[in-house]
Amino acid sequence: MSIATPEARAPVEAEVEDVEYRIPADDFLHLIETGFFPEDARVYLRDGRIYQKMAKTNAHGLVASLISEALTDRVRPGWFVVVEGQFKLDVVESNLPDVAVVRGRQRDYLAADRRPEAHELGLIVEVAVTSLARDLGPNLDRYARALVPNYWIADVPGRRIIAHSRPRVADGKGAYEQVETVGPGGSIALVLDGREVARFAFEDLMP
Repeated sequence: MSIATPEARAPVEAEVEDVEYRIPADDFLHLIETGFFPEDARVYLRDGRIYQKMAKTNAHGLVASLISEALTDRVRPGWFVVVEGQFKLDVVESNLPDVAVVRGRQRDYLAADRRPEAHELGLIVEVAVTSLARDLGPNLDRYARALVPNYWIADVPGRRIIAHSRPRVADGKGAYEQVETVGPGGSIALVLDGREVARFAFEDLMP
């Protein structure tokens, strides 16, 4: 008399949840260069995730234009101004700041077929109409961690410019040791490579 034995069953594997895939900054920038995104897409990379920038208000666009013109008129040779340039901050960050002052000459970056990186940025300016909390929070942390020496926030509703300098990183968090708030009637200095290269009246940047 034979005794039937149960068939062996394959072990049941535990279901594994999907894992978020974060794209490196180099891959993201390569997608831009290959035309993956529409030309008018204002996209940027934050912590490995791709975001699209919100549409500009009228005030945002005009103030950004005024600031870029003032900087272009006064910035010394060896630096140039970029509006909404795409910069690699680190391996998972590629922001799209409103205005930036960049070391060198445009033609040198074109000849090398590369974008400026964090260590080549002298100043980043963000114009805040509805984005002040983000510009004072996550954006400030990112720019400080990337050691961008100067970070200005043009707070349009508040009629002030908040100027940050002397970045530092502690326990993985970025901050600026020096913060100055400038309002109507005041002035703000731009310091590059340790020396003041220009000083702007508040009204030159925000009428």
